[in-house]
Amino acid sequence: MPERVKPYYDAAYLNKFISIAENQGTTLGKSALELHIRPTLLWIDIWFAVFYALFLAFFWLGILRLLAGHHVLELVPKFCLTTAIVYGTADVAEDLWLVRLFSRRAKITKPEGALACLLTETKLLAISLTLVGGLLFLALGKIFAKARGG
Repeated sequence: MPERVKPYYDAAYLNKFISIAENQGTTLGKSALELHIRPTLLWIDIWFAVFYALFLAFFWLGILRLLAGHHVLELVPKFCLTTAIVYGTADVAEDLWLVRLFSRRAKITKPEGALACLLTETKLLAISLTLVGGLLFLALGKIFAKARGG
């Protein structure tokens, strides 16, 4: 996956990745690029993104239900719910976009590479904000518990 090697990649990097991966054979009789497309991007990565985003979304929805009426504390779970949805959407869009780029036989253009990188950056930012929001939620919970004498 491009973001694991170089989080701020571009069209040149993706084109190099394709040229190496399509010429790299595997014991399954397919190229490394073919295996990266299917099953890695289609379907392992997509299912993971959907599962993880739904898990986070339902978790934060549950927290919201528990905090009904505590308007100050509700802001963090609402934020985390939003970032979980943004994460899932960006991750699936990134996977589908990379599949499209890797499946065709044309060179990837600068705008196409930039869009792939933007989707990756959006995904990474959203998941980071979800996790930071979770830590903030824990910290606020401790602060409010101490303020109540707990």
